[in-house]
Amino acid sequence: MLAMTCPQCHRSLMLEEESRGQITSCPYCQTEFRAPLYDNEPAVTAKSAGSTAADTLARVATVFAALGAVAIGSLVVSKFLGHPIPVSRSLLLGTLALPAIPIGLSWYSNRRTSGPGFVYASRILGYLWLLGHVYLAMNGLK
Repeated sequence: MLAMTCPQCHRSLMLEEESRGQITSCPYCQTEFRAPLYDNEPAVTAKSAGSTAADTLARVATVFAALGAVAIGSLVVSKFLGHPIPVSRSLLLGTLALPAIPIGLSWYSNRRTSGPGFVYASRILGYLWLLGHVYLAMNGLK
């Protein structure tokens, strides 16, 4: 159990461990706040929480994953259409770790953001990017 104080009415609250870092509301005054992620961290009201660093990381990871998925997706589509864009296998193998960046950032920011939308989007796009990248690295573009 997570013992904390409501940031609005200052009453003592007991929350489940799963609520750490999540938006929840006080049962007494109905104020929405983000529960502390760590012990001795103050709760932040949802209105003043705004965009946290984890929210920004999730957005950046989503944009990066989208760019990578579009780039590798265009290579895969060009291969299937019979007009492959020439890219060396060594370049594909050398950049194979790039999809791990948005995937890792999405796992890092998973419980730290106020909304899971960008987290899941960056994770899905990162895995699609990785899948396309591995496919091209294993099969080549010829």
